[in-house]
Amino acid sequence: MRGNNSGRWTGLMAALLACPLLAATGGPAQAAAAGTTTVRVGFVTYQPIGVDDCGEGDCDSMAVYGQLFAGTSLASAAREFGKWGGIGQPTCNPTVGSGWTDLAPADLACMKGVEEDFHYPFKDVPMRTPVGSGQYTGWSTAANEIVLAAKAGSQIKVQVRVEDYDVLSANDPVCTVTQTIAVPAGKSSGTHQMHQASNGDGGCEVTYTLTTY
Repeated sequence: MRGNNSGRWTGLMAALLACPLLAATGGPAQAAAAGTTTVRVGFVTYQPIGVDDCGEGDCDSMAVYGQLFAGTSLASAAREFGKWGGIGQPTCNPTVGSGWTDLAPADLACMKGVEEDFHYPFKDVPMRTPVGSGQYTGWSTAANEIVLAAKAGSQIKVQVRVEDYDVLSANDPVCTVTQTIAVPAGKSSGTHQMHQASNGDGGCEVTYTLTTY
């Protein structure tokens, strides 16, 4: 009997010694997973409003470039359509730009020709992603979603900036809209809108979705 008890004691000690190791390796990972959530921001549409670009000929149209941004305390990312800054595009007609959906290599970095009050889906415009100082991914469509990690109960910042390219004067900011909202707890999905009244050059309506899972 003594031999059998000794074997059980040895097995129990081995199990007890193993428990702290399991807690140290598994506990923090489980706690981190429990304390964060995944957030997907889907940029849906851009609508120019109150456009006044008569200096370029057609008062209700303009050639624009833009940047989409989403960020939390843990991560952030951006997308660009047209070349941010609107310069270095010798193949483009700077007063007209290219079509919103044009995929020809010479058109990818061009400003996009837009008309007042039309709805332009972000999924259809070629975009690129900044990945470092002066570095970018290739251009592609259906790049209108940004997926980030976020702390439960924290906030997420969503921003869209669009500028009208002008040849003879400074470029005009025609859409600068930002929302900072609380990250919903648990699984959720909702549609949000951002609005900028015309500043004399133009304004905008932007629609986006926010999904947590």
